[in-house]
Amino acid sequence: VNSRVGLYAYLNAALCARPLTDDMSLFNHLHAKYQNDTQSLVSDLTTASFDVLANALQQRRSPNHILCYRSFIANKLPMLIATLSGSFPPMTAQIAIQMALGRIDVHPFPPLSTDDDKTNNETLKKSRQEFVQACILFQLGNEQAFYSVMGEPPAPVSPRVIRYNRQSLAQQCFANVHRVEELARELESMNGNAGAIAGALVDTVQHFYSSKDTMSLRTLCNILSRRLPLMDIILQYSQPADLLSPLCSLLNEWTHDEDQSEFQPPYEEFASVLLLILATMHRYELTESEIGSFASDSFIIKLLNNFSTSMPVSALDHDQHKQFTKWVQGLYATDEQGETSGISDETMSHCPPQSFYLLVPTLFEQSVQACKLLVLNMNTLKGGLEFLLEPFLLPSLICGLSWVTKHSWEDHGDTEILLQMLRKLLQPDSISGDAQAMHQTILGMIARPLAMSLQALQRRQPKRKDVVPLIDVLGPYVESQRSGKCSAAEINEWSTTADGGLRAVVRNTIRGLVRWSSQASINSLPYNYTHKTMIATLEILGADEVLAVILDELKSQTLNGSGSAALEIATTIVCAPLPVPALSQANALMQFDQSAPAPVNQRRTLRQALQAQLGEPKALLIMDTERVEALVRLGRRVEAQLVI
Repeated sequence: VNSRVGLYAYLNAALCARPLTDDMSLFNHLHAKYQNDTQSLVSDLTTASFDVLANALQQRRSPNHILCYRSFIANKLPMLIATLSGSFPPMTAQIAIQMALGRIDVHPFPPLSTDDDKTNNETLKKSRQEFVQACILFQLGNEQAFYSVMGEPPAPVSPRVIRYNRQSLAQQCFANVHRVEELARELESMNGNAGAIAGALVDTVQHFYSSKDTMSLRTLCNILSRRLPLMDIILQYSQPADLLSPLCSLLNEWTHDEDQSEFQPPYEEFASVLLLILATMHRYELTESEIGSFASDSFIIKLLNNFSTSMPVSALDHDQHKQFTKWVQGLYATDEQGETSGISDETMSHCPPQSFYLLVPTLFEQSVQACKLLVLNMNTLKGGLEFLLEPFLLPSLICGLSWVTKHSWEDHGDTEILLQMLRKLLQPDSISGDAQAMHQTILGMIARPLAMSLQALQRRQPKRKDVVPLIDVLGPYVESQRSGKCSAAEINEWSTTADGGLRAVVRNTIRGLVRWSSQASINSLPYNYTHKTMIATLEILGADEVLAVILDELKSQTLNGSGSAALEIATTIVCAPLPVPALSQANALMQFDQSAPAPVNQRRTLRQALQAQLGEPKALLIMDTERVEALVRLGRRVEAQLVI
C-alpha cells in the first residue's frame, strides 16, 4: 500500500542538497512504486510536493532553498505530470490533480501565532496558484475544474503566459548571448517554463563549446556565477556533467598563442569559465567523477588535486620557473617612485592561464616568505595583490586563499603578514562592479574553511583585535553550500539524543514518519524531517549500523500493527536517490545487479549493506524469526523498487 509519506521522504532526499530529480530516476522510482495506478501516482506526487514545501517552511529554510522547492512545484511537477499523461486515459490527469488539490491544506500553520506562520500559509497558497496555472499551461485540465475544488475564483493572470520551447530558446541564445540574461531572470519565475529555459541554457553551453565561442561563454558564465542559486533550478532538469563537462573540456583544451596581440581578454574568458566550474562544484560538493571523465594529467584534474598545494621553487621545472619569475616581477617590481609596472602582456604571453593557476599557491607562499625575510615591502605586497582583484585574475584568490587556510598559524611566524594579506583580499579598498560580483562568489567558496581557521587563531590568541572583523566579513557567505552536509551543531545535538544518540535519531525518524502516516488526514502539517540526518548517520555510523537500526524498527512496528507504513518508509530510505558519477547514472539504479560496477571510492550504501546481509545464509540461520522476516520483506521490496 502506497501513501503520501513514502514520496514525502523520497522528495526530501531528492531536494535536500543538489537536486537529484532527473527524469530517468524519478520515472523509474514512480513506475516501480505505483505500477499502473497512475491516478494515485499523480495525486500522491502532487500532495507530497506540497508537504515537502511546508516542511521547508516550518524549518525556516533560507529563501534560496524555498525558491528551489517552489520551482519544483510550479515548473518540474507539471512537466512530470504532462509526460506521464501521455499514457493516461483522457481526463485522468485532471481528475488526479483535482484529488490532490482537495487534499492540500494551504493553511497548516496556526493563523494567530506568528508573522512567520502567516507568511508560510501565504507562500503555500501562492504556490498552489502557480501550480494550477502551470497545469493549465501544460493543458492538464481546465481552469474551472481546478478552481472549483479549491473553492475560490480564478486569480487574474496578466500577461497570459506562453509555453516556451527548449529548441527555440536555444536558437535565440545561439544568435544573441544577451538573451541568456533575460532567461536567467525568468528562471526564477513560477510559470511552468523553467524546464525549457534550463534545457536551453545547457544546450547553449554545449553549442558555444563546440564552436569555441569563448567570448560568449564568458558572458554566459558570468551571468550564472552572479546568480549561483539558479543552479538549484537548472540541476532539477540536468546532471552537473551536462553543463560542466564541456566547460572543463574547454579549459583542458585551451590554446595559448604567444603571438596574439592581446592577452588580457583570453585570460578574462578563462577566468569566467573556471569560476563557474569551481563555484558549482563547491556549492554541491561535487566530486571529479560527477563533472565528467578527464585524464589525470588534464588541467582541471591537476588543479582540483593541487588546489592549495605550493611547491618549493627548486621543484619548479624550467618553464614554470621562468613563468614564476615573470609573475613575481609583474606583481612586485617597482620603479624609482615605488610604482609597480603591472601585469604586462609579456608576463601573460609566456604563461598559459592553466600554468598560472597551478602556480598561484606557490606565488602566495613565496610572497609571504619574501615579506617575512624583509626582501619584499608590505606595501609592495599589498599593491601587487591588488592586481589579483582584477576580473581577469580574480579566481586566483580561490587557490591563494585556500593555501592561506591550509597554512598553519603557529609554525611559521608570519601571522601578521597573512592577516594583512587577508584584509587586502577580503575587504578591497575599491573594486569594479564586474569584479565585485565575482569576488562575492569567491567569498562564498572560501568563507567556511577560512572562518574556521581564523576562529582557531582567535582561540589561541584571544587578545587579538584584528581577527574578528575578518570573521565578520566572511559571516554572510558561510552558508553558501547545498551539499547535504550537517553543521557541527546539528551533529552534536543528534549525538546527544536520549536513548542512543545517532541510532535514536534514525529510530525516532522512522517512528515519527509512521505516526504521521496514520494521522496525515487530520494533521496536515508534515512530520519535521530532513534527509540530512540519514546522510550524517550513514557517514558516522556506516551503512551496516544504520541498516541494523532500520531492521529493528521495522520488526518493532510490524509487531505493533504498523508494518506496512514502516516497510514503505524503510524502503524509501534505502532507495533514496544518491549522487552518482556522470558515467554511472544507470548503474546507480542497479545496486542489486551484481554485474554493475561499484562506484569508485564510495562508502558502502544501504542498498549494498542490505544485499550483503541477504547473501549470508549462515547469519540468517542464527537470526531471530521476526528479524529475518523484516530483512527478507525489505529486501524484496527494495529489489522490486529498483527494477528498471
